[in-house]
Amino acid sequence: VLFSPILLVASFMESTSCPICNTNSFTPWLHVVDRFEPSTLWNIVQAVDSGLLMLHPRPTETEIAPYYAHAGYEPFLNSNKKSSLAERALLFARSLLLHYRAMLITQARERPLCKAHILEVGCSNGELLHCLQQKHHIPMAQLLGVEPDAASAKYARKRFGLQVVDGVEKLPTTLF
Repeated sequence: VLFSPILLVASFMESTSCPICNTNSFTPWLHVVDRFEPSTLWNIVQAVDSGLLMLHPRPTETEIAPYYAHAGYEPFLNSNKKSSLAERALLFARSLLLHYRAMLITQARERPLCKAHILEVGCSNGELLHCLQQKHHIPMAQLLGVEPDAASAKYARKRFGLQVVDGVEKLPTTLF
């Protein structure tokens, strides 16, 4: 749902400034239904000064932790493993969504894409950054991920060779 009012936002959500330019000025970009709690919408906004797309407000560490433990959180499910019909359907849907998200990001960026710099906070297993590098030819040096889940961050680094840090406080002082 694009630019609709928020149905429900969790009570402990925190408002933060843009980690690139420190602005608190954002424009709405997209509202996304939570896949585990359909009555909740997440706001994706764009920072006015830097152009960064980010979740805002975002969940606190306490709020986000149950998502990583949720039985439906399958960041390592991949087509290399023998899987059930349900898992293959999930992989297919995830692939479609991944390519749609990449298309939304690349449409919002300047051209040529080889000059774009992408910071994904909450990059999970790195599939979106990898897709942007492979399918949209954004150089690896211009992609950076933040992922607090150690197993997911390690997987992204090992499988795709991505630069992934485990917290925004560990971002390089000069991005890109």
